[in-house]
Amino acid sequence: MALLSVANIRTIVPYLYIYLLLYTSYECIKYSTLSLQLLPVHFLSRSELGREQEILREWLDVAATEEGAVLVARQAAERPPLLVAQLTEEWLNHYRKIA
Repeated sequence: MALLSVANIRTIVPYLYIYLLLYTSYECIKYSTLSLQLLPVHFLSRSELGREQEILREWLDVAATEEGAVLVARQAAERPPLLVAQLTEEWLNHYRKIA
């Protein structure tokens, strides 16, 4: 079985996906005792008020839990160049050793 090099992996998976929480606080989800509050959506018309979640789903790449309780936006970001990734990993390893 041949191992994939970092360069080959970069051509297969060119994007890194970042998940952004669409609620005001992580504490709400962590303890699940407080009610979840969706981040405010600015500049809505009167007819759009109350449909914030529907509007977010329409305009963003959104994912939710099976229950629909936690809503996140998925953002695709290009992976950093190989040299930047290597330097970042070296920097992180240095600080991991210190900790």
